[in-house]
Amino acid sequence: MNRLRNSLRLLQYLSLDVVLGAVACGWMASLWLQVQMPPAWWLALPLAVWVMYTTDHLLDARRLGNQAQSGRHRFHVQYFTQISRAWAVGMVLGTLVLPWFLPLGMLVVALSVGVLAAGHFWLIRRVQGRVKPWLAKEAGVAMVYTSGVWGGPWALSPERFYLETWLVICQFFCLALFNLLLLARYEIPEDAATNSSSWARGLGRAASKWAILSLALIVTGLAIFFLVQAESHIQLQTQAVFLAMLVVLCWVSVEEGHFRENERYRWVADGVFLFPLLLLW
Repeated sequence: MNRLRNSLRLLQYLSLDVVLGAVACGWMASLWLQVQMPPAWWLALPLAVWVMYTTDHLLDARRLGNQAQSGRHRFHVQYFTQISRAWAVGMVLGTLVLPWFLPLGMLVVALSVGVLAAGHFWLIRRVQGRVKPWLAKEAGVAMVYTSGVWGGPWALSPERFYLETWLVICQFFCLALFNLLLLARYEIPEDAATNSSSWARGLGRAASKWAILSLALIVTGLAIFFLVQAESHIQLQTQAVFLAMLVVLCWVSVEEGHFRENERYRWVADGVFLFPLLLLW
């Protein structure tokens, strides 16, 4: 049991659970847009997500050093050299190898997402430990994550300018931001101890709770809109997935005492992005 627990924790520390969730959601996006994704995309998407999240963790590890509080940050401090080498290999594959196997439209989207990610990390370095209500770095992560998941299918779809497509992407963005703000709210004490910026710290516990509620209402409202005028099975299935994700995230938000133990909140909150595999089988 301890070996299994350690293996799962390693999976989490390396952000591989987030990577798997991105692939599951990318599959759902391809079903929504009714496109067949090229094989290279199934490698490019998880690699891009892993590189982005690992970049963030390595920057934190370099800044914090021995002051790292969370297990994830301590892990990246301890294995900084090994993870940096894996990150470098990922960058080479993602920027010099895989692009040769992707369609031109998808390459344009990938480049745009890369520029967006670079701008996000530049802003993080400028912000550093400053805490303000309008410094919402979680929104930047959610935007890059959403663009990465939906960008590839969107680039291949003839229906990419339909209102329904933009609304479902907005809905997914709200769920991603809900997840990130919820995690940041749980980790306010650790971020305060290491002077790390987060939107939850900037808003405060009470205001961040209202922000989470607002995101939940947006997701619910859009789900009602789609369910009322649904014209296909994939619309109904996608909304079932989104509502299931929302219910679980709300549960984690309400039962803070229960989910704080052994960082259950992170396991469950990140695990909801695997729901497309369970509900769209």
